Amino acid sequence: NREAKLLMEQNKKNLSEANAQAMKIINEGKEAANRIKEDIVNKANEMTKNMIEQAKKEIEMQKETALEKIKDEISEVAIKTAEMIINANLDPEKQKKLIDEFITRIPKN
Repeated sequence: NREAKLLMEQNKKNLSEANAQAMKIINEGKEAANRIKEDIVNKANEMTKNMIEQAKKEIEMQKETALEKIKDEISEVAIKTAEMIINANLDPEKQKKLIDEFITRIPKN
């Protein structure tokens, strides 16, 4: 009876230690999972930030290209208009007609 009691106490102690060890392993696993999750979130945030920055740079480059093209087209229009005015002896009516004609030739796109 005494041996059974000692054995029972030893089993309870072993079970308690096993439970404590299991809880420790579970907690370590949760902590590791949280660290991995935080790492993934941080990397995703960094990637998103980089993608946004790259998109902003691309948009700025396209904007600059478009502005440069517009400036070139405006310069070309101004030069052609000046050439037409210089090459023609125009009274005000002819000048208006020439300008209207030129405006209709400007590309609409």
